[in-house]
Amino acid sequence: MKLEERAVKLLTEKKLKIALAESCTGGLLAKKITDVDGASKVFECGIVCYSDRVKRHLVGVRSETLERFTAVSVKTAKEMASGIRQRTNADIGVGITGYASPVEGLSDDEKVIIVAVSDMSGVSVESFRPNLTGQQGARALNRERAADLALQMIIELIEGDNQ
Repeated sequence: MKLEERAVKLLTEKKLKIALAESCTGGLLAKKITDVDGASKVFECGIVCYSDRVKRHLVGVRSETLERFTAVSVKTAKEMASGIRQRTNADIGVGITGYASPVEGLSDDEKVIIVAVSDMSGVSVESFRPNLTGQQGARALNRERAADLALQMIIELIEGDNQ
């Protein structure tokens, strides 16, 4: 069973709603979830929020967070996940931000993709260093890896609630 099928199955069984705030994945996570039959029972919404303005106004990321920590930070990812969850009254919110393609002038520590998953009990965060070599297909693979990480985190969150 694919990750997205398993996630939708678990969300459906638990009668949970999910909302997404995606930046570098450009809606890929929303596509993966909505490709699954029955997703309409669990999928509240997905927002592709590339700009800081949309992150602030639609998703609820604080201006101070963006100014102090930038759009690609753990703090921003957490606020994206919590903000989209709260603004839509969903049970689970996901925030994804990062660099899927090469970026000039950043240190290696800054070249990350960050995934945050929020529910009523808090926010979990994971990150990874994407392939930023510029080789053909690397951007798509980075986006795929981020969406799959988010699905795995959603599954782990729901399965963890069963114990």
